[in-house]
Amino acid sequence: MGVTRGPATKWAERGFYLSLTGAAGGLALLAAAKSEWGLALATLVIGAVWGGAYHLGYRWLSPLAFVALTICAAAGVWHSLPAAGLVIVVAVALAAWDLHGLAARLARFEPRPDQIQLVKNHLRRLLTICGLGIILGEAAITLHFAWSMEAVAGLGIVSVLLLLLALRLLDRDADETAKDQDA
Repeated sequence: MGVTRGPATKWAERGFYLSLTGAAGGLALLAAAKSEWGLALATLVIGAVWGGAYHLGYRWLSPLAFVALTICAAAGVWHSLPAAGLVIVVAVALAAWDLHGLAARLARFEPRPDQIQLVKNHLRRLLTICGLGIILGEAAITLHFAWSMEAVAGLGIVSVLLLLLALRLLDRDADETAKDQDA
């Protein structure tokens, strides 16, 4: 009864389930390692509900489940879970949320020959963004800069502009690849 339609949607669907398992399972393992059984159980329940809702086609639950999983990760800070692991969990949960939306969008349309390439390009961009987010998050945790709020806001703006530039370059490369395949 899932939303699968065509090979491109299956790629996105598999990526969603892999990301969801990584996020929910990773957070549950972090919590269990600190004997925070309530947080571990809540995380697993949220992951199971999100996966089940996807399978049943309830797209509206995805943002709620993402927010709930992110709140669980934030609660991990108060339970003294390792911050490095929490950064990774949130980045992977964000990837799951993005892939849920991608798979749902792909399922609404008839399969096209270029859908596999579209999904590959999307996955490449998503991995780049998640990788940069994890690297920047881990760097912030490791370096412990004591900056003013203005400096942090400025760095955030510069980071967003650099990510937008990276996305634009990746989109341009994807457009050139698509044009080469059409020719």
